[in-house]
Amino acid sequence: MYKAFLLKKQRNYGNKGNYLSKKRFHCIFSIYIRAVEKIDDKFQQILMGALDVFMKYGIRSVTMDDLARHLGVSKKTIYKYVSDKKELVHKGMEYHHQLEVCAIDRCVQQKLNAIDENFEISKVIVDQLKNVHPSVMYDLQKYYPEAMSSFQKYKMTVVKDWVSSNMQRGIEQGLYRNDLNIPILTSVYIARMDDFFNRDLFPEEIPSSEIYMEVFRYHIRGLASEKGITYLKEKASREELLLEAKKQLLASQAERTRAQSSLSNAQTALHAADTKLKAGRESSHKLEQIQASTKMLEERLKEKETAIL
Repeated sequence: MYKAFLLKKQRNYGNKGNYLSKKRFHCIFSIYIRAVEKIDDKFQQILMGALDVFMKYGIRSVTMDDLARHLGVSKKTIYKYVSDKKELVHKGMEYHHQLEVCAIDRCVQQKLNAIDENFEISKVIVDQLKNVHPSVMYDLQKYYPEAMSSFQKYKMTVVKDWVSSNMQRGIEQGLYRNDLNIPILTSVYIARMDDFFNRDLFPEEIPSSEIYMEVFRYHIRGLASEKGITYLKEKASREELLLEAKKQLLASQAERTRAQSSLSNAQTALHAADTKLKAGRESSHKLEQIQASTKMLEERLKEKETAIL
């Protein structure tokens, strides 16, 4: 009965609700993507540079003077686009979300199955989390409420719609369990996003990217049907083989580099030896010339001595 109830509820969400509306999903993405295209090129450079500094050092600890020095521009140039640091942080977060949407959209456009799409997007997220300072989320929550509100809106629109859409497609493809409660699981996924930076739960020495990957594996395994689990195992085996092949290729390339370096050193040594040999031959030739001249002088001297006698 419960399973039938869930299946009926999923059909209702798919036909009427916002959770699984493909039209809504693509509409939200297009709004974010168009927003990127409207941003002035110079302002994009400023936003990208500011994001780089904020993610690396935290937000509150960085001053506008620090940003100006890092960007190689005057504060006047920055203030041409924003009125203060709070607005810059807010605009920077919005721009970050827009770039992330573009990256997710590129993954979606590959038309992968639900599991592979999830993995590809996880790579995008991990790549971003590797460069995030642990204090960023705390700074946003405490000192930059507008930027934090932008992040919450992003989670409740883009992330929510993508996660629910991915779950629905996974069910349709037979890769996810058909008894998933999509609204609840989507909310659980979103709630976990804040925990990646929760240092009360995780020590600072554990990178946020590592925390995310553990949560992601837990998430994808819980979604998978028997068919999905089989696919995950096959995917893991393929990736292990690919990883081993990459290791062998890297080892081969390293060996080749060492061989090329040894060959280059040998050629250098040979060239040096040839140079020395050539110099030695020239010295020998000069010595022979000196010896010949000396012999001629000795013979002349002997002739003169004979003539005198």
